[in-house]
Amino acid sequence: MFDYDFIIRNGFLIDGTGTPGYFGDIAVKNGKIARIEKNITGSAHRLIDASRKIVSPGFIDVHTHCDKDLLKNSATRQALNYLFQGVTLVIGGNCGMSTVDVADFSSQIKKSSIGINVGMLIGHNRVRETVMGCVNRYAGENELADMKKIVAREMQNGALGISTGLIYIPGAYSSREEIAELCGVVKNYNGIYTTHLRDEGIGIIKAIEEASEVGRQSGIPVHLSHHKLIGKSMWGKSGETLAKITELQNQGIDISFDQYPYNATSTTIDVFLPSWALEGGLRDTRKLLKDSRKRTQILKVIHWNLKNARGGGDPDNVMICHSPNKPEIEGKSLAQLMEKTGHPPTFEDACELILDLTALGDVKCIFHCLDERDVETILKYEDGMVASDGSIIEFKEQKPHPRSYGTFPRVLSKYVREKKTLSIENAIRKMTSNPAKRFGLTDRGTLEEGACADIVVFNPREIEDASTFEQPHQYSKGIDFLIINGMLAMDDGKFTGEMAGKFIKNSAHKDSTQIEMIKPLY
Repeated sequence: MFDYDFIIRNGFLIDGTGTPGYFGDIAVKNGKIARIEKNITGSAHRLIDASRKIVSPGFIDVHTHCDKDLLKNSATRQALNYLFQGVTLVIGGNCGMSTVDVADFSSQIKKSSIGINVGMLIGHNRVRETVMGCVNRYAGENELADMKKIVAREMQNGALGISTGLIYIPGAYSSREEIAELCGVVKNYNGIYTTHLRDEGIGIIKAIEEASEVGRQSGIPVHLSHHKLIGKSMWGKSGETLAKITELQNQGIDISFDQYPYNATSTTIDVFLPSWALEGGLRDTRKLLKDSRKRTQILKVIHWNLKNARGGGDPDNVMICHSPNKPEIEGKSLAQLMEKTGHPPTFEDACELILDLTALGDVKCIFHCLDERDVETILKYEDGMVASDGSIIEFKEQKPHPRSYGTFPRVLSKYVREKKTLSIENAIRKMTSNPAKRFGLTDRGTLEEGACADIVVFNPREIEDASTFEQPHQYSKGIDFLIINGMLAMDDGKFTGEMAGKFIKNSAHKDSTQIEMIKPLY
């Protein structure tokens, strides 16, 4: 009979709080951190030598879209692209997009097993679509009441909060008052409001103020997703947005943000179009494009966005990363596609091509439209967090943004080891205790006795992101050992096959059988 399941010896412990690291041992038993001392005596089923390595809490990624494909098949359930980053917990349901049946999602996890811990937000877009469909108008009183019932049900089923994606439909059609009303329901469960802002370019200050007002009205914490500044006219202005966030904090608004460490974004190509042109879904948009007057209006908006916003001023800055109905164009930029088909690479032709690609359906792109200086300035902000905005990736499928493979090692290699933008302690705090506290994960995010044993052991000289925009399907390097819920998921840099993940519920979770059920209307 062993005293402990694991003893991690001789590691340099960085506990996640931001305080200086120190040398010591950690003992794990029954899924918990049992002891932390200079030299732990006793026996263990497994001794892990962490000499010349850093031991920290497992990294927590608060902004992912992992819920979309996590349960797709046996490979995706392993979540290897996150395990190789040292991530032990991901939060899905961001940007207003989620299931509207958290109970079913958690039940499937229990039945099938997963390789990583996962929490969920309830997505406002999906709630609104369930009640109203994809219509461009404000919610009526009865519709808002139905949305509140769904949000209450999903919070009781374990959701950690509510998310909005205010550049996406149908969330773009909602009012601030609608969102504040729904956040008022979330307050009853100590949840959080996360938001993909209505504007991340020239209107970003106004959008931040809108988000803060939702927090002021509802009384819940506000979290800005993937903070960035889109378009060359906004480059270098991150100091202004950070000053606005500090100003709001000083006014008593509980507001925070996360970011990914890349100067390119990724989302669907229809982000170029005005939201009114997307009402009703793709079939209605295709019909709308046959109207020459409407088509001209839409092209004007696309032209502006290509020149001043996500297009980065150059069709070559937009690369197709996912096109299920025409996979041969994946990995090609708009400029390359036009050259291949004989079209001159002009803005006008690029705009027409964007309409053609929108009509294909489900086309996703990478947009090189951010400034590296802003990425670094935002990363320095004391209360920020690191998050990927990534998803579960099937190896060798599509041409995804490298953030899904490399976010956390990239911060530790590029911005800690190479550029010294952050101290190692501060970087790890942004990946562990900051997100844990923000999302109410009271038993994770720090190395302390009694905490859940989510622990990463990595080599600070070797940790590195390998994924690139050209060759994205490459796992990160340097994660030697990864313990999730007290079970060894990574051993000497290799996946053990251990499916140790759990569904992480809101602390206010109640029995879902007590909740009135609302069936989807659409």
